[in-house]
Amino acid sequence: MSFRLCLLLLALASAPLGAASQDEDRDRARSMRNEARALRAEANRAFEVAEPECYQRFLVNRCLSQARDERLARIRAARALDIEASRLELEVKRREAAASGLAEPATAPPR
Repeated sequence: MSFRLCLLLLALASAPLGAASQDEDRDRARSMRNEARALRAEANRAFEVAEPECYQRFLVNRCLSQARDERLARIRAARALDIEASRLELEVKRREAAASGLAEPATAPPR
């Protein structure tokens, strides 16, 4: 998963700035969010399948713990995708704000 994120960051760093790039970034962020949603759904489905199977085993608690750990690992991967998608969306918004001449909220003078 981290290799994939590294490739994505490398692609972002080499991408030209502009309207097409902003649209591509929006599309990339949307696809990353969809993939994260799919990862979460798959993690939940896998846990729902594993949970009843664990109650048939001798070491029930160990089996449940392992199933939860696998689910958590998948959900963490989905969170990483969501975080990266949020960063992309924020970067697009910052570029749009810079192009329209608006100051970033963090650098705006206090009122």
